[in-house]
Amino acid sequence: MDLGQASNPIFVKTSMFEALLYVLSAPFAHEYMKVRRATYGNVDRRGPEFLYIYGPSHNGKSSFLRFALKLLSGYNIDPIPGNQLTKARVDSAVSVGTVFPLVFDDVTPTQTQSPSVENLLKSYWENSWKDSEPRPQIIMSSNAPTLKEWAKSRVKRVDFNVHFPSTAQNKTTLVGLFSQSNELFKWFSELYLDHLQVIRGPSDDQLSVARAVINDLYEYAERTKPRYLPSQPLESIYDSARETWQELLNMKKAKITSDPIRSRVDFDKDMQPREVEQYRSLLPQTLKTERKGNTVTIEPSEIFKVWLGGESRGPSWLDPFRRLWMSLTNS
Repeated sequence: MDLGQASNPIFVKTSMFEALLYVLSAPFAHEYMKVRRATYGNVDRRGPEFLYIYGPSHNGKSSFLRFALKLLSGYNIDPIPGNQLTKARVDSAVSVGTVFPLVFDDVTPTQTQSPSVENLLKSYWENSWKDSEPRPQIIMSSNAPTLKEWAKSRVKRVDFNVHFPSTAQNKTTLVGLFSQSNELFKWFSELYLDHLQVIRGPSDDQLSVARAVINDLYEYAERTKPRYLPSQPLESIYDSARETWQELLNMKKAKITSDPIRSRVDFDKDMQPREVEQYRSLLPQTLKTERKGNTVTIEPSEIFKVWLGGESRGPSWLDPFRRLWMSLTNS
């Protein structure tokens, strides 16, 4: 990250560390799924979320994936081109029984909207998984900011909000980093399996075991944990979607009017429909949204305003309504 340009370097480092913890734990997704099914049975068939790294060009996605794959394997391995994210390619890997993650780089916006990819990811853990047939976890990077509703609850999105200039110095530094050997994964995997044997059940935090392991490693190495080490899920530390909305309002590119039931967001006329849709896609799943042209209506209004402000609040007369709304939304 120190080679790049970012308005919030600590956030970027935390995001990258969160993604790294995910990749390091990805080979154990099948074992994690066993724990989930043993705990929840058919009540909750969802599997571990797929990692979705988002960012525009020159933000380090590809270099990060190559670095993470080297940590796993000890070798320089390129991720799979995104256009090869197909059911046939995934089925081929599943048939081998490998748990080495399938890492697809630069998945296109067309693919993220493709019915075939949707069907593949929807059924991958929920319907196709069998205890006796190990399968690899799927990791993707893309510059597509808009995800369909089905994907929001099935992927863990991590944004890399940084730009890396393509300079000779940066390239030389990367060559040096990739030339070093690193046995982190050997230590990580042994401790991960130890932790997996004693946990009572899956946590709401999919990376809880990985966080415990990395903390153990820092203590064993007698090294001070960096401030960018994510001690809890990234989304509970930073809400990049909310920050994007707040930036939109600070630039006065949209106006909000609200009543007790709903909020109406009128975007500037010079904003394209696809841009409006991108902002709509960033809203939490617990909100009901509808777009007509450059106007988005959001319900319930009070929950939207609390989310947008990022503020904590005391008891409200709307709490019973909020709990009912949440239960209906999640059912």
